[in-house]
Amino acid sequence: MALPATLKQLGMVPGLIAIIIMAFLTEKSIELLIRFTRAGKSVSYAGLMGDSFGKYGKALAQICVIINNIGVLIVYMIIIGDVLSGTSSGGDHHYGILEGWFGVQWWTGRTFVVLITTLAIFAPLASFKRIGECCSFI
Repeated sequence: MALPATLKQLGMVPGLIAIIIMAFLTEKSIELLIRFTRAGKSVSYAGLMGDSFGKYGKALAQICVIINNIGVLIVYMIIIGDVLSGTSSGGDHHYGILEGWFGVQWWTGRTFVVLITTLAIFAPLASFKRIGECCSFI
């Protein structure tokens, strides 16, 4: 989601260099995990980190995954709010889908739309113990 903004802020050459460096670091971290884990014992990323770095490595990996998931959830909520209820910036207001169809109402506002989306979509999806449970109908 942030690659276009990264390239805009850094420029084409520094942005591509940053992307290549991140790809290299990602490849090295995966190689490190694969090299130092015991075969067949771990079934999750946190388990791999636990095999490689002990219980503190496992805990750190789980904390990082939680922080990443919260950040991605916030990004999606911002996008949903912008698309459905519109956005205002620099004195200009861009209508969202609901405001375009029904006009400015209390229920087409950003707060209400994000609240309903969170309660009706994100909360039920987050309540599954395993992600496979939510996709069993496919």
